[in-house]
Amino acid sequence: MIYLDASSTQSTQGWAGIQTTGLGAVNVYYNSLYTGGSGITGTASSYGIKKDGTGVTNIKNNAVFNERSNSTGTGKHYGIYIASTTSLTSDYNDIYTNGTGGVFGFSTTDRLTLADWQGATSKDLTSVSGDPGFTSATNLQPDLLNMNVMNLDGKGTPIASIATDILGNPRSTSLPTPTDIGAYEFTSNFTHLISGNAGIAGATLSWVDVTNKTITSDGSGIYSITVPTGWSGTVTPSKTGYTFAPVNIAYTNVTTDQSAQNYVATPITFTISGNTALSGVTLSWTDVTPKTALSDGSGNYSFTVSYNWSGTITPSLAGYTFTPANKVYSGVLADQLTQDYTVTPVTFTISGNAGIAGATLSWDDSGPQSAVADGSGLYSFTVSYNWTGNVTPSKAGFVFTPVEKQYTNVLANMPNENYTASPSALIILGNTGFGGVTVSWFDGVPRTTVSSTDGDYFLRYQAIGRV
Repeated sequence: MIYLDASSTQSTQGWAGIQTTGLGAVNVYYNSLYTGGSGITGTASSYGIKKDGTGVTNIKNNAVFNERSNSTGTGKHYGIYIASTTSLTSDYNDIYTNGTGGVFGFSTTDRLTLADWQGATSKDLTSVSGDPGFTSATNLQPDLLNMNVMNLDGKGTPIASIATDILGNPRSTSLPTPTDIGAYEFTSNFTHLISGNAGIAGATLSWVDVTNKTITSDGSGIYSITVPTGWSGTVTPSKTGYTFAPVNIAYTNVTTDQSAQNYVATPITFTISGNTALSGVTLSWTDVTPKTALSDGSGNYSFTVSYNWSGTITPSLAGYTFTPANKVYSGVLADQLTQDYTVTPVTFTISGNAGIAGATLSWDDSGPQSAVADGSGLYSFTVSYNWTGNVTPSKAGFVFTPVEKQYTNVLANMPNENYTASPSALIILGNTGFGGVTVSWFDGVPRTTVSSTDGDYFLRYQAIGRV
């Protein structure tokens, strides 16, 4: 708390509530400054805060009231005077001048108003400029019966290293609870709390109280904002990827604390849908945790993903391949419809040599099937995924070894499934009328036999030939 003699009319000596010089870093936090004096006749200027140093300077949460006023004097009476904005942070202050010759601030030239100062320096964007409502020129405690204390109440920002005010009263050291500007932390009868739960941590609550204001809900979604008595306006929650119910809450002429002002936050989701061409297809993706969905009896599927989701969706069903094999998405911000796939049944090849050209191989795979061996006896055909059944070779006049091959749950190609084909053998019996008769035949090679003494004979005939 600093106040300068309100009765002095010193004509040549300049006044500064706080002045910085040199290269060192300076933090100017939580000060209440008053500069008075009227009927000034000299040329000297006065300053609430004057920065002449070139070191890092942080100016926050200060209540600066320069009320010094000229009669015939030519001096100027600044709220803040900055030789250079380099390495300067200045915000959350109340800087006010109202005397003759009063100037809000100086940076390269006089800046008459807060708006002029903000535009020229990009500093004090959250600061205010209004009578701080001090009790008197020598007692800079806020006058709780003076509505002007609203320029200080809840307008500061917490500083982690400063937990008490000039009197030892506790101050907030972190958001979302704001602090009061100036040396004193106080509770006025002119402010009221609007508090509740935003429905989610990190939600931004926005409202207008002279200037645009925002606050962020804490890790449990809890928030608390301070508004002046009689305030009317709207509080609107927002967070990327969420909608809120209600969308906002409107207030009119607030005269009491408003608690339990709660919102429900609902994640924004988008639908991905399409057709997989088959029922029972599993679609897999990860959205925080692994997820799956099944296509219905017509092959249709539909599910939701979170706001701005990126990932890969992969269809699968035993016995089928899909085109495309998967779909990749990045930053989904709209529904993704007609995300279709085509399917191809998985088949396996059974192949080998039937033992003879023209042999027919028969099997059943959702109905009777057959294939014919080529001129070298080679054959090849496909069966469905996980097929179980028998393959039987056949050709008139031939027997095959093995007679058939049995297969169970085929899940790979089956090469070298070979057979041996042998001509069918017949026994021919007869009598030549008398013994010793030679019987000749041909079934690929010449053959003979001689009838017995009583004329009987028999021969083994290989199904082709002439007797």
